[in-house]
Amino acid sequence: MIVHDTVAINDARLRLGAVFGCAFGEAEPVSGGRNNRLYRLVAANGLAVLVKRYVRDDRRRLEREFGAMRFLRARVGALVPAAILSNPDFDYAVYSFETGATRTARDLTLAEVEAMARCAAELHTVAPHTPGCPKFPPAVSAAFSIAEAFTLIEYRLTRFEASARASSDADVRAFAARVPARLLIGELVSRAVKVLPPGAHEGALPTEERRLSNADFAPHNILVRPNGSVCSVDWEYAGWDDPARLVAGFLAHVHSLGLPTEHATRFQQLYAELRGLPEAEVARMAALRLFVEVEWATNHLEGMTEERLRRYLHARPDADPHAYFAEQIADCERRLARVQGLLG
Repeated sequence: MIVHDTVAINDARLRLGAVFGCAFGEAEPVSGGRNNRLYRLVAANGLAVLVKRYVRDDRRRLEREFGAMRFLRARVGALVPAAILSNPDFDYAVYSFETGATRTARDLTLAEVEAMARCAAELHTVAPHTPGCPKFPPAVSAAFSIAEAFTLIEYRLTRFEASARASSDADVRAFAARVPARLLIGELVSRAVKVLPPGAHEGALPTEERRLSNADFAPHNILVRPNGSVCSVDWEYAGWDDPARLVAGFLAHVHSLGLPTEHATRFQQLYAELRGLPEAEVARMAALRLFVEVEWATNHLEGMTEERLRRYLHARPDADPHAYFAEQIADCERRLARVQGLLG
């Protein structure tokens, strides 16, 4: 275990002992964290908790996740883990250890996808005007208008261009030299905008229509319990966003690409039914998916930057940087081809 993690976990063990009145055993590493390190602690009475050691950056991950889960657990119950305690001085928080497992998109049953749609709809009962709701910030990568989505795409493109040609990885440098990323993305954005319904890019989404999002709602972040219920985890990007972006993001996510078409259709349909969305909003949500598909291409481009590599290595210190970059390049190429196919 990394030395700094040992200090943090010992601190957590002491604090947990004071809260629960019992001793907690040695930490067991938990796989799955892409940016952060996870550990399981079990008390003498069998109580299990999850210690999350956050990467330190400008996204305020601990503050966002702990605050969102503390509020949501009281409102939507076991759809999210319980937030138990945190210590920003050591960059960690402790949550309930939830039973269950993630499924690959292609392995999800229709019933499980429906449970995820119900989860999303229930989470979206939380609005800025909800009584007792904290003043959450916008979610990481939130976009309340098409103009803001343009800004996000430009930001990622610029970061890629600034990093890629001087990358430590030869394959990233070669990719940047042979792929006209800015030109390709510009063409795809222009085509995606034409699919949006009239008025979809006029002004920002009103505050009262915004909903709480973890900005990463997808199969890899949703535990399926043995009884078929689900639990949404990984809220470190939490904040307000356009609710249509959560649905579009779920369907376009890199971890949803194997989802059968009928399952994807049912997810969107059931979510819309549960929220009572009008036809115009359903149409906007469906069209926005194409725009989010383009955003995902820029997400993979940004994934080729040295900063994103550093975050990845925080959670996986022994990982191979070249393999990480190779994955990002392959994902980006697949996404570009996918979006071109979807746009016709």
